Amino acid sequence: GQGMPGFVYAANGFLPTDDVGEIPPEILEYRQKYRFLVGYVGAISRYYGLHRLVTLAEQYRDRDDVGFVVVGAGHLVDEMKAQIRHS
Repeated sequence: GQGMPGFVYAANGFLPTDDVGEIPPEILEYRQKYRFLVGYVGAISRYYGLHRLVTLAEQYRDRDDVGFVVVGAGHLVDEMKAQIRHS
C-alpha cells in the first residue's frame, strides 16, 4: 500500500565526529507542510516502544496539520516501515 500520509522515515546514525551534512529534503518538506511535527531520533528498537509512536500516528492520520518524523537506524526499521505501509 501507499502507507500512512503524514509520516516520513529518514535513516540516520550520528557520532560526534560525523559530518551531519544537509537536512534531508523530506524533513524540510514536512517542516513546511505540517504545523505540528512529532519526532523521534534514536535507535529503532523494540526497547523504545516505537510501536506506540506508530499507533499515535494512526490516531492522527486524519489531521492534515500533524506530521510524524522518525530518524534513526536499528534492527526494527523494516518492521516499522511495514507497519506504516499497512496502516
